[in-house]
Amino acid sequence: TLRTTGEATIDTASNPFLETATLENTGTLTWTTGLIYVQLGGTLRNAATGTATLAGGTTFQLYGQGPAVFDNQGTLTVATGGSTATFSGGSEFTNGGTLDVQNGTLSLQGTTTVTGTVTGAAEGTLRLNGGTATFEGSSMLAGAETIQYQGTTVTVSGDYATTGANTITGGMLTFDGP
Repeated sequence: TLRTTGEATIDTASNPFLETATLENTGTLTWTTGLIYVQLGGTLRNAATGTATLAGGTTFQLYGQGPAVFDNQGTLTVATGGSTATFSGGSEFTNGGTLDVQNGTLSLQGTTTVTGTVTGAAEGTLRLNGGTATFEGSSMLAGAETIQYQGTTVTVSGDYATTGANTITGGMLTFDGP
């Protein structure tokens, strides 16, 4: 495990690999641009004390054998402007903390599991487009962000109180919570 404790920036012009290791943020992390290839259990974790921002067009890409894990237990802010932050098919995105989609698009194409809070502003879009997504009983979806369900199997067991647009184009959306 490689741990960041202060301020760190990921700018991946060279498309690095994260293989079998864990990169854990316990401070402030900003991922500005680029692609990270992940395989064989490689994990990027934002710890409960961490604050991470996706600040541009970024891609978390499974390469070869999985899993490729992104685990947010702290605060993850999506502020990509007109760009998209993508977690590709084959990746595992978990959110036990706070996911705040402020502007731009967060595209989740793999397996998504949420036990924490998802919120956002009207300028933000959460796109679930592939794989499966499970919002556990402890989860909360709220805010003014747009949520797009595109060919994804989604189960919502937690609170659902969004005020933004919700669109469904293929897949299945099941509400079995409060």
